[in-house]
Amino acid sequence: MIDRNSNLEGKTITLERSANDSVWTTVFSSLVIPSSVTTGDDITATPGVLTEEGAWVYRFGGSHSDRYWRLTVAAGGAGFFPQIGGLYLGEAFVPGTPQVLPHHKRSVRIGGRTQESDRGWIEFASRFNRREGTLHMKLDSIDADDATTFFNLWKIPGAVAWICQDNAQAERTFAAIASPGAMAEFFVGDGWWRDTMRVPYLEHEPKLV
Repeated sequence: MIDRNSNLEGKTITLERSANDSVWTTVFSSLVIPSSVTTGDDITATPGVLTEEGAWVYRFGGSHSDRYWRLTVAAGGAGFFPQIGGLYLGEAFVPGTPQVLPHHKRSVRIGGRTQESDRGWIEFASRFNRREGTLHMKLDSIDADDATTFFNLWKIPGAVAWICQDNAQAERTFAAIASPGAMAEFFVGDGWWRDTMRVPYLEHEPKLV
């Protein structure tokens, strides 16, 4: 994932990996990042998806344990200087069973710094819409172990996960942190709620409006 505040839309990139910083293997090459947001794109299909906020997300296949990675941006013409607001590279967790529906697509909380006059009028000095909600996942025995590992990594201070709740609407993918004080809840038993997991989240660094 290439975070927001970057200027690589329409630019060509190459990703390589290496176990020793000497011999490099190409993961993908000559990939052109989309220059506009489109709906219905697949997060696993080339060339990835440009989100509503300007991040680029792409989930490529294969199992890689290489220590060294490098991203190359092709020359973009006179006066172009690549700017990357943030670069995220990591393992994806995809439950074998789809997320329990309905899920939170547009659940947002208005926040920001406010000031109040002596007449009781409240004004937002700055405002943002932060997405928040709970991930509901139905798990099998293998998913439960992977989900536990995922959550233990996610709750590390500073850890960010990119959430794509619906692959058919990958342009709505966003960065999130586990809610402060959050606890992953596992439900085990018979019936519809058998082996399910709930994890509350908050959007990370929401865009100002």
